[in-house]
Amino acid sequence: MGQKIETGNHIKVEVGVSVINFNMKFNKIPTLVISSYMENEQGIISEMKTQIYSTSKYLKENLIYMNQYGFTIENRNPEYNYYVNWIALEVKIQNI
Repeated sequence: MGQKIETGNHIKVEVGVSVINFNMKFNKIPTLVISSYMENEQGIISEMKTQIYSTSKYLKENLIYMNQYGFTIENRNPEYNYYVNWIALEVKIQNI
């Protein structure tokens, strides 16, 4: 079984749309795990949300668009301390 995995972190700088490009090209639209959180001034996480998107259901909530090159998210939170961590995963199942 082969796989491609890429991870990243995005710090929101303003309300609006952010385009995140993968460093590698996936052969198909990968499964994407997005975990967003807010951190208070003491560095304590005050809110956390995790979402999983796959090829069949990627138009949900803050994810606007996704393909094998990257994805676009909408930042609706006006706070400066909003972070997004992500994992993109493509698994190839090989027949024996």
